[in-house]
Amino acid sequence: MPVDKCDSLAYTKCNCVAFTQLPCEVLREVLGFPRRKNMTAAIQHNCKEELRSVSLKATPARLGVLEILELSDKPLDVSAINQYLIKNHIDVDNATVFRIVNMFKEKGLIRQINLNEAKSRYELSSRKEHHHLICQKCGEIEDISDCNIDVLEAYIEKKKKFIVKSHSLEFYGLCKNCQK
Repeated sequence: MPVDKCDSLAYTKCNCVAFTQLPCEVLREVLGFPRRKNMTAAIQHNCKEELRSVSLKATPARLGVLEILELSDKPLDVSAINQYLIKNHIDVDNATVFRIVNMFKEKGLIRQINLNEAKSRYELSSRKEHHHLICQKCGEIEDISDCNIDVLEAYIEKKKKFIVKSHSLEFYGLCKNCQK
């Protein structure tokens, strides 16, 4: 399938929803998402094949959940995922979305993110290891991937004889806009 690159060098090559042949940034604008900053990594895969690889049928709702998590540059809650599905004429309720995200989490397709809120958020497991900056005033969430957590994990494993299976690291404060 021919895919155009967007001006940020990132694009989506996914046939899970008909309009994904649009350049990534055009698609993001159509769906009401802001342009991504400093985006360089391309997501290239087939959502239907990804679902089949973990023995799941490729239903419109499942494909839609993968699509929105691909398009988003921040972790999303079930309500935001559901809004996207409804906006794209995929008839689901929150309970269905909860079942889908739980199934995806069990299959290792997505990971659950807890940001000291009364809700969980989700993002693709295939995304590069990263952490989050969370603004305590406006709620903006930004990824940060240039912290040397792997060095700390190696130290913990060697010094404390503790095998690290996973970790969570978030930074809370004020974004540059809220500092004004």
